Amino acid sequence: MLGPMIPAVRHQRILQSLRHSGGQTVGDLATTLNVSSSTIRRDLSRMEDDGVLQRTFGGAILTDEADEPIEQAHQANTDGKAGIALAASTLISDGMTVILDVGSTTLALAEALRGRQLTIITASLPVFWLFTHEPQARILLLGGSYRPEYQCTAGHMTVAALRDVHADVAFLGCTGVASDGTIRDNTADQVPVKRAIMAAADATVLLCDSSKFPGQGTYTVGNASALSHVVTDAPVPASLSKKLAVSATEVLYS
Repeated sequence: MLGPMIPAVRHQRILQSLRHSGGQTVGDLATTLNVSSSTIRRDLSRMEDDGVLQRTFGGAILTDEADEPIEQAHQANTDGKAGIALAASTLISDGMTVILDVGSTTLALAEALRGRQLTIITASLPVFWLFTHEPQARILLLGGSYRPEYQCTAGHMTVAALRDVHADVAFLGCTGVASDGTIRDNTADQVPVKRAIMAAADATVLLCDSSKFPGQGTYTVGNASALSHVVTDAPVPASLSKKLAVSATEVLYS
């Protein structure tokens, strides 16, 4: 006879149900999973903390699985992102090979690195064009399918290209960081690219402005324990700060 369904399995079943219907009540989920309403409420609270759904009156809906286009995102919290970029730039020495992820905060970092003698690897077209006008920099554009809303390449060809390069440090963006240290993203085809970026570098630095806490996002990239640094302009939540301390991941404030 099978025992009770473990929480991780329930959470997956809840996500499947929400993706199918768009939204569910606590009662409907309790009936579907054959558990109590109080168990479902606890599950939904935990999953909301992890950024995978949004609680509603009497139920839940999935969080939006689409990030803002990069032009729109680049206009948000520009001062905060510039401060993060300046702080992150102190982790880079001339002569290094650096991977810059797609995103508005990594683009701000790219702007802060102009004039430096570096090798830049990126799938971001705005970053690529920025460094084509920098004679001291060497720029490598990763191949793949073009994503116009993010102005980048993505997909299996981008992942394959990352297997052929090696960097001293990578700078990663994300949709959010959950309280348990899970790095999350809303764009499915960016997740394997981000994982490949982490694998291609000796160290990975996560750039997080104030919008990244608490963590939001449907897909899991990895865990913050694998990072060397988190650079942010916002206080890191206490539970996440403890996990970063255990893994010796340094938090650098702008």
